[in-house]
Amino acid sequence: MMRQYLYSSTAAPGFGQVDMVDLLEASARNNAAAEITGFLLFDESQFLQMIEGPEAALQDLMRRLGQDKRHGDIALLEDLPLTTRNCPKWTMKRLRLGIASELQALVPRSLPLAIRRKVMDFAAHRAAA
Repeated sequence: MMRQYLYSSTAAPGFGQVDMVDLLEASARNNAAAEITGFLLFDESQFLQMIEGPEAALQDLMRRLGQDKRHGDIALLEDLPLTTRNCPKWTMKRLRLGIASELQALVPRSLPLAIRRKVMDFAAHRAAA
């Protein structure tokens, strides 16, 4: 069975641009092998990530993320059943915070409304900070 998770976490102190590049490259490689797709937003201190794929693969990823020293305070915000992927070509796409209309155009319209709202609220809150 396929699932879709949305989670947030806090970056470890000192997490920087080089770390982000390493994280994105490793995530894209590992996610492709595990049949996981999704996207990530990052505001220099907080992550918001939507991942989708086989339930066992997502559970394994969440277990590994819980042990990853690059971030903490992981909170699972949504856990939904999934019949069709919303991001079938994104093994790990970084969506940049910025102009809301540009971000809104990139966020898949097929996402469940609850996830779409949380993504846009995260972006709006981070832009206001």
